[in-house]
Amino acid sequence: MGWRRVAVGVGSAACVVVSVVAGCTVDDGTVEEPVRSAAVGEAIESGGVSIVVQDARVVDSVSYGLRRGRFLVLMVSLQSQREAPFEYGPLDWRMYADDGASLEPVVLGEDDRLSFGTLENGHAASGRIAFDLGEHPARGRVELHAVDGTVEGSWRITEAEVTTAT
Repeated sequence: MGWRRVAVGVGSAACVVVSVVAGCTVDDGTVEEPVRSAAVGEAIESGGVSIVVQDARVVDSVSYGLRRGRFLVLMVSLQSQREAPFEYGPLDWRMYADDGASLEPVVLGEDDRLSFGTLENGHAASGRIAFDLGEHPARGRVELHAVDGTVEGSWRITEAEVTTAT
């Protein structure tokens, strides 16, 4: 399988698409790392942290926690094997639905939701993250963004990976 490069220019930045993974060259000549992609259940290693979206469920509910509606609920886990602390939280995640919508996480009042924290070397954290789907499809991708805005990982959400709960 060969590499396929496609240059896309916007202003003075050029992005290179390699298969389904993108890396960008910025004005100063540096190259950003490609986005790491995985399916639900697969780990992504990023800077000494292992990140997994373990489970994806669509919850249709009249009253779920503090909100009403239709939600994509993910169980995620993070484990650090790096020397420097790793800060994390639920607001670091975004969902991009197949219809083009960008969704931010919402709080559903669950006891097991992902909180804010700092992982030290050898420590782990896990919890649930929810997105209010409204009328948007439960298909697309979910991304974890680092504090500086770079994407740590991207998980493809397909109908085959999503279970429905009530």
